[in-house]
Amino acid sequence: MTDQEQEQKVNVVLRYLQIKNPVLLGKGGEGWIYEYGKAVLKIYPRLVDKQYLKNIQEFQNILVKQHFSFDVPQIYEVREADGILYTTEKRLRGIQMDKKIIEMNTADRQRLYRSYYDAIRQVNAVTFPDLPYGQIIKTSESITSNSWTDFLVYVLDQKMVKIQDSIRRSVSDFDKKVEHFKTLIKRKLVSTQKSLVHCDYFLNNVLVNDDLTISAVLDFSVHAAVGDPKLDIAGVLTWNEIDPNVRPEDYMFLYGIAKKDYGDDIQAYADLYLLFSSFYFTDMDDPSFSVKNLNNDKLWSKYK
Repeated sequence: MTDQEQEQKVNVVLRYLQIKNPVLLGKGGEGWIYEYGKAVLKIYPRLVDKQYLKNIQEFQNILVKQHFSFDVPQIYEVREADGILYTTEKRLRGIQMDKKIIEMNTADRQRLYRSYYDAIRQVNAVTFPDLPYGQIIKTSESITSNSWTDFLVYVLDQKMVKIQDSIRRSVSDFDKKVEHFKTLIKRKLVSTQKSLVHCDYFLNNVLVNDDLTISAVLDFSVHAAVGDPKLDIAGVLTWNEIDPNVRPEDYMFLYGIAKKDYGDDIQAYADLYLLFSSFYFTDMDDPSFSVKNLNNDKLWSKYK
């Protein structure tokens, strides 16, 4: 769907709601977000399953009851106009962390990174002992399992069915690496924990207050799962390399914190979950993050 076609559908909803001077706050892969009184209006110009949005709303209601020190997304209503879905949602305040850290001094950066780390620890403190391992929000493609390692392998298999030939050509010994990584999952990533795992936690998905505390954690989506919280910690320690404003000393600071909580083994978990995430996100519009890491021979050589 072209941008023009999306805009036409968005305008259908704006006219239906009699919004004459819409203020666009942002737009992403799923929806266009507008000011709507004290809330926000999110319009879905692309085809979205209504039950999917209802499932997200139900999950968000569980999150709201956790009383985190930060806000989380909350859908108030799921409605439609002329077949086009839209939601009214809680308005979340703050600035995206990747924009906030630009030009900050070392002391302030460390304060902010400490808040960033503590926020995901709060998320991971939520447990779902009665749910299976795997994805929480139900879709036609969601996966669950009786073990964490089986879930990871099933997800990997699902991704490989859809993977583009260009990715296979861009990564040396791709198929061998897939099979080897499955054995690494079974050997190295065993976990009996049933924590809430965000699975997409990085700087863009966090809003920050002026006092350098986290005001909101965003995008609890189809990626969210029940399982090993170290997947999220690994993301904190590795994913943000895609942001040019992240410095080597930032990682040193975060690794220092994580080692106190998880021990020296956190380095291995960070490496292995980085490889898992690189396979997982091979379907992104820009697969450079995945290709770079999957071609990292130095990383692979540590886990033969």
